[in-house]
Amino acid sequence: MADETTGNTYDDVPYYSYAYPQTHPDRLNVIAHLFGMTPTPVENCRVLELGCASGGNLLPMAEALPGSTFLGIDRSGRQIDDGQKILKESGLKNVELQHCDILDFPKDSEPFDYILVHGIYSWVPEPVQKKILDICKRHLTPQGVAYVSYNIFPGWHMRGMLRDMMVYHSGQIADPALRVAEARALIDFLQGAVATQDSAYSRLLQDELKLLKRVNDSYVFHEHLEDHNEPVYFHQFNDRLKQAGLQFLGEANFHTMMARNFPEKVAATLQKVSGNNIIRMEQYMDFVRNGHFRQTLMVHNSIPLKRDVGGRPITDLFVACAAMPAEGADPSPANAGPTAYKLPNGRQFNTTKSVLKAALPIVRGAWPDAIGIQDLAEQVHEQASPRTGDRSLSVDEVAAVLSADFVQLYSLGVAEIRPRSLGVEKTAGDKPKVSDLARLYAKTGGPLINLRHETIKLNDMGRNILGLLDGERTRDMVLSDLVDLATSNKIKVQRSGQVISDPDTLREVLVKPIGDTVSSLANQGFLVGG
Repeated sequence: MADETTGNTYDDVPYYSYAYPQTHPDRLNVIAHLFGMTPTPVENCRVLELGCASGGNLLPMAEALPGSTFLGIDRSGRQIDDGQKILKESGLKNVELQHCDILDFPKDSEPFDYILVHGIYSWVPEPVQKKILDICKRHLTPQGVAYVSYNIFPGWHMRGMLRDMMVYHSGQIADPALRVAEARALIDFLQGAVATQDSAYSRLLQDELKLLKRVNDSYVFHEHLEDHNEPVYFHQFNDRLKQAGLQFLGEANFHTMMARNFPEKVAATLQKVSGNNIIRMEQYMDFVRNGHFRQTLMVHNSIPLKRDVGGRPITDLFVACAAMPAEGADPSPANAGPTAYKLPNGRQFNTTKSVLKAALPIVRGAWPDAIGIQDLAEQVHEQASPRTGDRSLSVDEVAAVLSADFVQLYSLGVAEIRPRSLGVEKTAGDKPKVSDLARLYAKTGGPLINLRHETIKLNDMGRNILGLLDGERTRDMVLSDLVDLATSNKIKVQRSGQVISDPDTLREVLVKPIGDTVSSLANQGFLVGG
């Protein structure tokens, strides 16, 4: 979200550099596939990220996809320097970070299969916005996909009002930390001042204060106090795409595109007022949701897209789902009635489909990795012998049924479709191994990214344990190393509020945290094969 034409605030206040799963080539590849494209396989692709900060999003991609190449540029020399240090220590050879202004991106650069622009577009002036779309048009391969995130109306009408207040109140303060503190204080004051009012304004301030208390100072500064923050309506952004020779492919969060995820009457009205025009549909859904942020995928305007995703086969792709039967539900394929399933995040769905009921325990067993549809079909066929009427289904027929079922679950946002297996080691052996980059970040204080490209928070002990899981150490060796770190005062281990220094007591206390942490890391998708 840096201003590409004036002084660079990102050198003064670096933006936390995280992994964003919605930007991963895996996600872009699948959505392009669902709309009838033939995107470049992620295992052998070229990726460009504009505004890469210190590489927290790009480096884990590069490690996970060693056959692909990655280029990140950012105008903040400080953040590129930070990323270069990590890159040098990581030993990664397929990624490059460059200190470069977006406006100076070379026109003769080679094309890219995937272009990522997260948290930049709304926060830069018009010339840079045009350049971003020009880069997407000029440097995308014929079947390439670009991702751009940006703030939108109508939701930002209300949030923008608060931004204006914070900018006014803190505008004369030069120090970024003091500006953020004053901005937070203003919202806190306003919220308290109207606390007794039962009004939309009071509720707005309460919601915004809750948000500001959850996020770090860097986010507040760059989201609310930068000189540039220009939201648009989605239909306006689409007009800009057309002018640039691009077209709307979809949203990175695919299920948000489905009108059927609204209540039935709402969905029917949306269909009526949109007239089956996808741009109008997306705009009206923003009106209903009071949308404030979009993560849009775009492609060349010459590509014919097939919007009937329900009929799109995914038998060459992989699926993942962490759903378990809800308490008291009967998940047997022989049960013709609806079975309720619940995800760890609390979301639920029901199904009456016997083949899907037979498949879901197998898919859950593969979690946190994904399983190929064809492999899944073979296992379902072997275990359940699915039938339709008096006829047994073939493996290919089971695969076709599961293909349609998982596209539907993906459209509901309760299952994943991926272009590949992630290589997750689901069973933690005696010598558990975490990726080199994750161990490096654990030691340097960086974000901990799992193989699913998710940022996971661990406490200090968890980070210390993760940093030792190199596939060479046994659990007992990890225990000995932690004891050595504790007795040399490099880490602190406490029990009942007291620091422990006795080696025997440390061994006794640390056994359980090691076991619990390794199991948790396996469930979270951190462990890789030896």
